[in-house]
Order: sequence, then C-alpha cells, then structure tokens
Amino acid sequence: MNIFMTLNEYLNLKPSELKQAINEFPIAWIPLGSLEWHSLHLPLGTDGLKAEAMLRNCAEKFGKGVFFPCRYWSGIDTMKFPYTHEVPKRGEIKFFKRTLEQLYGMGFRYVIILTGHYPTSIVKILQKATQWFMKKHNDAFAIGIPEYYLLADIGYFGDHAAKWETDIMLHFYPDLVDLDILPDNYEHIQRVKELGIMGKDPKIYSNAKNGEKAVNLFTQRMIELINEVVERQNSKLIINMYEAHKKKVKELIDLKNLDPAMDVLGMEEKKDFLKQAKWMIVDRSKGKFEEKSINKEEEEVD
Repeated sequence: MNIFMTLNEYLNLKPSELKQAINEFPIAWIPLGSLEWHSLHLPLGTDGLKAEAMLRNCAEKFGKGVFFPCRYWSGIDTMKFPYTHEVPKRGEIKFFKRTLEQLYGMGFRYVIILTGHYPTSIVKILQKATQWFMKKHNDAFAIGIPEYYLLADIGYFGDHAAKWETDIMLHFYPDLVDLDILPDNYEHIQRVKELGIMGKDPKIYSNAKNGEKAVNLFTQRMIELINEVVERQNSKLIINMYEAHKKKVKELIDLKNLDPAMDVLGMEEKKDFLKQAKWMIVDRSKGKFEEKSINKEEEEVD
C-alpha cells in the first residue's frame, strides 16, 4: 500500500503552503507510535505503522488538513522485551500541552491524535491534555485516543501483538507479517511471557479481512465524530466519547461473569487472570532498565 498519497504532508510543506492548508481547513492529524517488541511475527515499529496508516486513511477520506510525522521515540510503559526503546513518563503531559498550544498558535483549531501505543498511562495523558486544551480555548477541539476507543462493540479493547493488531497489520502491511514463525499450541501465559502476545492467539484468529473491517469502521466513526464536532462546536461530544468507552470497560470487567473479559484477553481458564497479573506486576518489572545513573546525569546537565 502506498501511504504517501495526496495529503498535505507537514514535512514537505513550505511556509506558504502550510498557511494555505490551514486556511482551507485548520485540522492537524498526528499519529503516535513506539519502538517496541511486538512478538516474533510483527515489526518493532508496529504501533506507529498502524496508527499512521489508520489516521492517514481518515485524513484521506476527510480530504482536508495537514498530516504530521509519526512520533516514535516516545514509548512509555512498554513491554519489557528485547529491542524496545522506553522513556519515562515525566514530562509527557507538558509535551502534549505544549504541542497543542503551538498548533493553536499556527492556526489549527482541530487536532486529531491517534496513538498506536496505548498503555493506560499514555491514554490518560492524552485525555488530560486534550481536555485541558479545549477548556482553555473554546474555539478549539482535540481528540486523543487509541484506535480501539471507537471499536469496543466489535470486541476490540486493545491488545498487544495479538489478534487485532495483527489483523490491522495484515490489512495494511501483509508483507511485514509472518504468522508462520509463531509456535503452535502455546498456552495463554506462554504467549504472554515468552512471546509478548497479550490477547487472542494471532496464529489462530488473525486475518486481513478482520483488519479491513476494523479499519473501515474506525474511519467511518472518526469522520462522523469530527463532522459532528465541527457542526455543533461542542467539546462535550469528545468528552462523552471518552466516558462512553470507560463505561464499556467497566461493563466488560464483571467479577460475577468473567467469560466476556476472558474472551477479549484470549484466556482459556480463570486462573490465567492471576498468572498474567503476577507477570505484569512482579515478573515483568524485573526487565526495567536502571535509570538512577541516567537521572543523576540529567540533574548535572540541568
């Protein structure tokens, strides 16, 4: 797929061309990614490749605005696996607030941020930053979400290198996906601990048609949301969308009936919850790199 099509690419625009694009319609499209292990079958840049392709699809359909380069070197709370780059959370909220303010100063009044890397921390940071921005400027609107925020009703609540991310990559970049390299008949906790796959087994459940369906539905809903925000000039539409997804997550995690959550997470047995929780809280943290010496050097530089 040739993702460089007819958009106004910020990287390629001269000042006069950027000004013209903003005057035509002041919307900025910004994908976020990470440099992170995505098991054996997906590329290390999956988060950004996915976010850029999905957001570019929306921008192409919308037909207006400026498309910004993907931010890759910003992975916070990554999976602690090889070949992964991670940065601390410190300063991220300031980065996004400052970015939104600078975009406003350029003349943008609509900002769409799609993050393909979505630990809870970055999702919260984006929502805090966008809500702060909209509260400060009553003539500006910003959306900051991962793709699954608009796809919960089809069973997508976010995963890592599992069914859904693989579906989407198979749709956009089939040549970058190698499902044959994955072992067969791995139990859930084996997929998590040894392969870094969190969700349904992609070797069993993934295909490009599922990815196409998810991408098309996301694109349709994102454009509908943007059009409604533009027409009604009401930031509550965005905030309500944030809250609606949180409600769906709470409904999914029902301790009296864990079956729906187990299905989403690709778990075969209830004990898999405890096994994964232990790995996430205890075992995974052992892979964190030591930051004390780095922080000390930063203080000396400051």
